[in-house]
Amino acid sequence: MPQPIADLVQGFPASEGGTPISIRDLIRFGAKWEDDLSKLQALRHFYDPVYDRALDVPISGTGKSVRSPDWALEDKTSYPGPIATQLFSMRDAYDYLYKALTFVNPLSVANSASERKRYFGLTFQSLGHVIHHLQDMAQPQHVRNDPHCDSVVLCKSLADVTGDNLLYAPSVYERYTNSDVSGDPLLRIRANLPYLGPGSEPVYPAINGSDPPNSARQFWRTTAAGSSISAGKGIAEYTNYNFFSDGSIYRYDAPILPEMSLPSERVDVGQLLPGAGLSGEVWFFRSTVTDNRSPSPRSENPRAASSSVFDPDLATRISSAQTPHLYFALNRFTFDAAHKFLIPRAVGYSAGLINFFFRGQLEIGPPDEGVYGIVDHTVENQPDVDGFGKLKVKVRNVTSGRSGTDGRPIIEPIPNDSSGTLLAIVKFHRNNCYKPDLSGEYGAPNIEWSTCRGSGEEIVVSSPQPVPNGINDADQTVTFLFPNKVPINATDVLLQIVYRGPLGEEADAVIVATRNIAEPLFLTQYSRWDQYMYSAFPRVEPGPYTFAQWCAQGFSSYDACRDANGLTLKVRFAQSPGYSPDPRYPEGEWQPIASEPPLAPVAAMTAPVGTYARIALLADGVPAPGVFVYEWIDPAYSSLFKWESVSLVGNRNQLDPDSGTLVPMITYVPGRGIYVPTAEGPLLNGGTAPVIAPLVPTATQIYF
Repeated sequence: MPQPIADLVQGFPASEGGTPISIRDLIRFGAKWEDDLSKLQALRHFYDPVYDRALDVPISGTGKSVRSPDWALEDKTSYPGPIATQLFSMRDAYDYLYKALTFVNPLSVANSASERKRYFGLTFQSLGHVIHHLQDMAQPQHVRNDPHCDSVVLCKSLADVTGDNLLYAPSVYERYTNSDVSGDPLLRIRANLPYLGPGSEPVYPAINGSDPPNSARQFWRTTAAGSSISAGKGIAEYTNYNFFSDGSIYRYDAPILPEMSLPSERVDVGQLLPGAGLSGEVWFFRSTVTDNRSPSPRSENPRAASSSVFDPDLATRISSAQTPHLYFALNRFTFDAAHKFLIPRAVGYSAGLINFFFRGQLEIGPPDEGVYGIVDHTVENQPDVDGFGKLKVKVRNVTSGRSGTDGRPIIEPIPNDSSGTLLAIVKFHRNNCYKPDLSGEYGAPNIEWSTCRGSGEEIVVSSPQPVPNGINDADQTVTFLFPNKVPINATDVLLQIVYRGPLGEEADAVIVATRNIAEPLFLTQYSRWDQYMYSAFPRVEPGPYTFAQWCAQGFSSYDACRDANGLTLKVRFAQSPGYSPDPRYPEGEWQPIASEPPLAPVAAMTAPVGTYARIALLADGVPAPGVFVYEWIDPAYSSLFKWESVSLVGNRNQLDPDSGTLVPMITYVPGRGIYVPTAEGPLLNGGTAPVIAPLVPTATQIYF
């Protein structure tokens, strides 16, 4: 299977440090290292679902032997005795993921980024540790109270002290499963067995109309403690109910016996082990395997156990009441038969747990105003200090692992009275060339983005917000306030919404939704009359008129001229009722202001002659319909309005990770002391009139 691109380009450190490794290798590392954490760690890898118990060995009273799901999930507040500190449970994985998304060190931006990568590494490593437990549940000894320690120092000494020889019993099953096929001529070529065939599909989300786990514990068991596990859908129940282990044939308190009255297969040992120089029959006995998560829940295992004088396990001398002349045992051939069932199930439950951990889904998008954030740029214009202190986002929970009979997804709810919270996170780089007049924007003259773009990715995190009612049913607008603003000079902007709290039957979950939004977009309003009129009419000569004198002609004063020729521009970037095509108010034509339809603008920019107003927006990168409404209020003449439909397209200034290039979406030119998009240059630079004084900023009214 080819490795996902994201897995190849992303690397995170493991808990042991060193060179960052891929997500896949981090999970592998955690799964392998789980056995190496301590000499007693293996005692926490057992769970008997019939008796709801941990491994029952003499040292259990010390609290070292813990039920596998208790240790792996760490979702309970108490355990049957003291336990060692757990650092790689599923609860820890959620903690690490939350920190990976939200951690900010106010003293060191660079350290914050490296710490977030470390927490991401711990997240995936911890999932590997948890997956190790599920894979152990696919080993029959781990679910049938069958100790199989091979440590001479620890287990043989304990066996000698307690007199229980089974405490020191190296696992034949594990030795065979882990053996090097190519190095042992007697081993069958297991590479051709269908380990990734039916049964290896992830058990979460639902497949083939199945009923996926509702909680992490249901990956281990679904039946109530003390009840029969025959209908169970957890992997511990599946393995316990259907398969034997070395120490549990006729020894386990509640065995599931194979159909042993007659052998289902008789094979000459010479066929099984060609070249071994042996002869004689091996009898195999079948059993029915019940898989309650499969569309076909019953199948046959033709080699559940065997009987032969060649079985090395006959030393136990345990006979069957049904067939007292036979001795039943397990060997490499029964192991091969079990592998066809158990290894695919280990894969399916492991992959399903990863899917379950990341199952949470939120839909996010812009609010009714059409923009996530908006500020008056004549006020919020200083780099690294000013910016967006408030964002609005529509949020909806769409988490679903199954569908109803109508085919529609069944939402796994976030409780309305949830103690969970929502955070907004904005990830970005900085444009270190930015200036308030926009002369440092990517696309401005003599600005090279590659020397301006900050090398390190940074984040700002909002204050936590409560979860609004109705989030499971429809989009809900949430307002996020940022103690540290999204900087006005941000580039490469990503918006994330993070939920932490109960989800469905789980008391704790982390959901993150990411949206690639546009960089700050600057819209400028200024009088289109002064520069154009002054420069376009030949009767206006350089002297004796100054611009102020020229403008004052026909007015009581220059200020009266400025006010009369200063339009107000009201903007809205969403559907605007009343401004659809209407023959009474043709788009682009001046109409009496008394007939102006109502509008809920996000900003109103009034720019008298000689001034400019400017707003900065955070919007989506895809076009959004909107409306511009111009109002011309001249008490000496008339008060008029006109409107036009617009399509807001956010300003894209983002690095292409594949090509390593960045192409600015907007180019800029200077004009009267500010920089504006190139298309607007002629309005400020056209004509042959003398240079007019630079525009001065004026405040904008923000409604957001």
